[in-house]
Amino acid sequence: MKLPHRRQFLHLAEVAAALPAVSGIARAQAYPTRPVRIIVPLAPGGGLDFNSRLIGEFVSRSLGQQVIVENTPGAGGMIGIEAAAKSAPDGHTILITTDVITSGPHITATNTDFVKDLVPVIHLTGTPLVLAVHPSLGASSIAELVALAKQCSGLSYATSGAGTQQHFIGEWFAKLAAIKLEQVPYRGAG
Repeated sequence: MKLPHRRQFLHLAEVAAALPAVSGIARAQAYPTRPVRIIVPLAPGGGLDFNSRLIGEFVSRSLGQQVIVENTPGAGGMIGIEAAAKSAPDGHTILITTDVITSGPHITATNTDFVKDLVPVIHLTGTPLVLAVHPSLGASSIAELVALAKQCSGLSYATSGAGTQQHFIGEWFAKLAAIKLEQVPYRGAG
């Protein structure tokens, strides 16, 4: 999969930043009237955090207003997503999230209807998933990994949290391979 060049990526961010400004002009108000907050519902240090900070820096320069990136991790991203959904609908709070917004509500109770309370604006990036094991495990293929998992119970895999893409893919892989794997959820990808 070919990833977009930095210039294309930043152009997409500029377009996303312009959308609230257009609605602000339509209401005859200047936008933004105060700092813009970008909520990242996962821990600092991962790809989403990195991309959000790049976008925040670019949008800040473009709008001439401070942009604050706020990491709000917890509950597999649901705490930050709910905070964004409950914020004032004035364009001063933006949510940049992963696919956890679609999978999380199916495994974690929420007090928000994401379909009614949030409006998708733009798809920013795509992130490939890679299955990797430590060389000391002795598995250098999927077949060897499955055979090893069938021999020794308690094989675990790391994810960036419950309800994340890694979690669902891990469970799906275990089901297809007819093996038992133990998820080890971390607070984020970083």
